[in-house]
Amino acid sequence: MEITILTFGILSDLLEKEEFQVQLTPEMNVLNFKQYLLENFSKLNGYSNFSVAINETYASDDTIIKEKDIIALIPPVSGG
Repeated sequence: MEITILTFGILSDLLEKEEFQVQLTPEMNVLNFKQYLLENFSKLNGYSNFSVAINETYASDDTIIKEKDIIALIPPVSGG
């Protein structure tokens, strides 16, 4: 299934793109998706502290990703 990935902040810098598509296996959950990213995008090695939002809603690790979902990779936010 084809999924659109949006990246923000340092993740855009590391991956050198703000939007791209990937092919995932059906019934993949967010935890497996994070592992997929770390295995397939070496520039993310050592940087696994990011959140995932699916269709503009933060997702937990057990959330199932569906065909045509739009996934946002969101780095930690700090400020004061």
